[in-house]
Amino acid sequence: MYNIIKFDTLPSTNLYLKQNYQNYNEFTIITTDNQTNGKGRMTRIWNSSKDDLTFSILLIPTFDSSKLPLISLIIGAALCNVMNRYISCSIKWPNDIIINDKKVAGILVEGVFSDKTEAVIVGIGINVNQVFFSDDLIIKATSLRLETNNIIDKDKLLKEVVEEFITLYNKFLQNDNTYLDIVKNNNYLKNKEV
Repeated sequence: MYNIIKFDTLPSTNLYLKQNYQNYNEFTIITTDNQTNGKGRMTRIWNSSKDDLTFSILLIPTFDSSKLPLISLIIGAALCNVMNRYISCSIKWPNDIIINDKKVAGILVEGVFSDKTEAVIVGIGINVNQVFFSDDLIIKATSLRLETNNIIDKDKLLKEVVEEFITLYNKFLQNDNTYLDIVKNNNYLKNKEV
C-alpha cells in the first residue's frame, strides 16, 4: 500500500521526490533524520533535527487539477486526527497544525507539471521530541514532547499519519469529503478575526 524509504541525510525530502518521482510508485514516503535545506511556504526555512519527523509523500493524481489545493486540507485533517490521539490540536489552514497557540507541524504541497500533473509531493514536518527552540521560535513553536511530557515514537507516528492520510485521500477520490468535517471541527481560525 505504501513504502517508507529512510535516508540518513537529505537537503529536502520534497526536493528529492520532485527530482526522482519517476523512480517510485504512488504513496512512496521519503524521510530523513537530517534535512539540511528544508523549506516551508513562501521560501521560509524548516529547520529539522533527529528529534523531528520530516517526510514527503508521493502522489500521482489523475483527477482534475482544480482539485489539487484540497490535498493540503486532506493532509491537515490527517495530521490533526492523529495528533488528537496524543493531545488536542487544531488546523490553521493552509499549512499549520497548532497546539496551545503554537505551531507543531507544517505542510508544504508542491506539484510537478508538464502538459498535465506529473506528481504531487506532500511535505510534512512535525516537531516531535524537540525540547529546545531558538529564541525567535520559542514563542511560536512547540513539540509533541513539550506538550504531552512524553517521548513520542517517531516511527509509529509516521505510520499513523501516512495511514490516516491514505484513508482520507482514498475517500476523497470516491467523493467522500470526510476530511472537510475534520477541518471544520478543528479550525484554529474559527470565530477569530483574521
